[in-house]
Amino acid sequence: MYALFSGASPFDKYVAVSPTTGLSNGMLFQMAAAYLAAHDDLAARLFICAGSEEMKTEEAAMFGFTSGVTRLTELLAQRGYRSLVVESRIMDGESHHSIFPRAVMDGLLHAFGKSAHAAR
Repeated sequence: MYALFSGASPFDKYVAVSPTTGLSNGMLFQMAAAYLAAHDDLAARLFICAGSEEMKTEEAAMFGFTSGVTRLTELLAQRGYRSLVVESRIMDGESHHSIFPRAVMDGLLHAFGKSAHAAR
């Protein structure tokens, strides 16, 4: 997520699995707000996700995995970038430790314009 909002990223495809948004005094949201205010478009494909179980434990909730994914998705939707393709998911039944195989597979399929459902 840092690379996406840094303004100097060489990438146009991003997979963010359970990004930590609850630390550093909201630094990621500050970066996002600054980028959103300064740019008219964002040519990128973003897959962002967290697991539904990540909001059910005190330890995981402290990191803001699930709420951060929701908030970032909403911020990007409100901005309405023409060239940005976002797929956002809260993966049912997944914890911070179990989410990675499914998230990486689905994320890479999205990043390269494939349907996760067609691949199964």
